[in-house]
Amino acid sequence: MVSSISIQLNNFWNFPTIWAFAKFFKKPEIQHTEDKIVLIAQKNPKHFSKLYDIYHHKIFSYIYRRTKDFDIAADLTSETFVKAFSNIHKYQFQGFGFSSWLYKIATNELNLFFRTHETHTRHVAVYSKTIDQFTEIDESFDADIKSVLLQKALVQLNQEEIQLLEWRFYETLSFKEIGYLLDISEDNAKVRTYRLIDKIKKLIYQK
Repeated sequence: MVSSISIQLNNFWNFPTIWAFAKFFKKPEIQHTEDKIVLIAQKNPKHFSKLYDIYHHKIFSYIYRRTKDFDIAADLTSETFVKAFSNIHKYQFQGFGFSSWLYKIATNELNLFFRTHETHTRHVAVYSKTIDQFTEIDESFDADIKSVLLQKALVQLNQEEIQLLEWRFYETLSFKEIGYLLDISEDNAKVRTYRLIDKIKKLIYQK
């Protein structure tokens, strides 16, 4: 079970801090396909800055949603890109976006941070409407009751289950991407996701 955790159910982004700094992370126009940009950066590291410009906001937002601390998110994002830069020559295209490779590095940095800072609250953000559809919460319940039921269920999940839930229901990653992040097959990622949904249903309706 995850300790010191804050569950946040959202239908929209509601982090004004991010948008206050959005002008600093404005996504540039992409003139080349992603794989070409990566290939160029692998051949000449000075071009890695293009990848940084494209993905910095996305990775920063991903980390910020889990830490709710701008300085910590900035530090972990910086560390993510330092490691990505140092290992860009190891990157291999696997049928999905370069951002998935960055997600994996960022996730490792987050997990390391929470292991070494046990008192820091781990925040969770998922789209409640999407989970509603999969868990089939009784429609007679009003929104507040649904939120309470979901939160009570989510706090009983372990760290890996929480991560899978976020990847699927907030980051909207594909099963193939989730499989890559967990080092399992696409089919296994799908099976784990639906088993997790069943588990949440049971937790919601337990007596």
